[in-house]
Amino acid sequence: MEEQSLANDAIRRTLELWKDGWLKHSLEMYHGEKAHDVFSLWANTGMSSWFRNWSIEKHLPNVTCPALIIQGKNDIFITEEHAQTIAAGLGGPTEVVLLPECGHAPHLEFSGAVLKLMRDFIAGLIRS
Repeated sequence: MEEQSLANDAIRRTLELWKDGWLKHSLEMYHGEKAHDVFSLWANTGMSSWFRNWSIEKHLPNVTCPALIIQGKNDIFITEEHAQTIAAGLGGPTEVVLLPECGHAPHLEFSGAVLKLMRDFIAGLIRS
């Protein structure tokens, strides 16, 4: 399944970031002493054989509410293709915004832009 292949590639890239030390330092800011455990559980689950065929794609058409998908173009953990795959599968109106010069946390990196995107998206729903 294509989605699982994308996920495995993302997990492999993330494992390299962990080995380099950058990700460990970043996660410690949010998870403290438990950063290693949190990361290990996530990575081991994502790469395990029982998880190999898991996919949310079959459930996406059941999500019929409007969806605004905001992702940073420079996200090092997931690809633009992830956002596009999710958007294509959703059963309701969907908008994808890829923010340039933005990484994994658009709501933190560009909070003003994200709030404006949200406001405009909701206003468009109200008008229609």
